[in-house]
Amino acid sequence: MMGGHFTNTAAFVVDTVLSLYAVLALVRFWLHFCGADIYHPVSQFVVRMTEPAVALLGKLVPNPRGVDVPAIALLFATELLRVWLLAMLSDWPLAGPAQPVILALALSLRAFFYLLIILVIARAVMSWFAPGRNPLYHLIVTATEPVMRWPRKILPPFGGLDLSPILLLLALGVLLRLLVNPLMQMASGLAGLVG
Repeated sequence: MMGGHFTNTAAFVVDTVLSLYAVLALVRFWLHFCGADIYHPVSQFVVRMTEPAVALLGKLVPNPRGVDVPAIALLFATELLRVWLLAMLSDWPLAGPAQPVILALALSLRAFFYLLIILVIARAVMSWFAPGRNPLYHLIVTATEPVMRWPRKILPPFGGLDLSPILLLLALGVLLRLLVNPLMQMASGLAGLVG
């Protein structure tokens, strides 16, 4: 019985730590992609926490201008490591090398969509409370502006009311279901092949 408690605790720690590190890698990629202020304390923290791994991956993965490919590789590698370690800790048989890769891809995409959803909601809520005075709000605006442009073209603000975040949240929810759910089902289908 004691082994089960240890295994559950170890799985919890592995899942939490690697999930948080994957989010840091994703935030690093997205802030770089959006051209966020690199001197903002949040940006500095994210870079400081991910720099050793990104620098190592930067030697292995090409890094074209404008896209932080090593950060994307770090996100995927962290999710892959998380899947593999959790499978080992829970005695979950993996159905060959494709299953953890597909699952890591699905988890990476899900994290990306969840990050955008959280940022859009945070931007909407923070805009109600003195947005001009909050430096975090400006970072969130920078991080959401690339995805907020197209909903504003379809649904421009009227009467001081901007409903484009609702349209964007709807679109993100649809994409989450159309892209991530099939990958998760595919990965679990491969698990069914093992037994």
